[in-house]
Amino acid sequence: MPCRGLTLMSASLQRKGVNFYVKSSKFEQDYPVGSVQRVRLEKKVEKDYFTILAQNRQLEIQRQQWGFIKETPHCDMWQKFQYSPAW
Repeated sequence: MPCRGLTLMSASLQRKGVNFYVKSSKFEQDYPVGSVQRVRLEKKVEKDYFTILAQNRQLEIQRQQWGFIKETPHCDMWQKFQYSPAW
């Protein structure tokens, strides 16, 4: 549940299981839904999230191969995110 004053940024990211909140009273005004600026921002957030997830996934795979861990939650999240419906 978000803190007071935060706005959910992207319904499309939320469909992929990523809740991204912004702290700005003017966010909807500065980035109207469907605007080029909003679409660019949402795609950048999605790309950055996916990149971080992929890096964490690689670390988990190495740790699993070395026998340090058994579970790979980032691998599971990466797969879920990768195969979620697109925009």
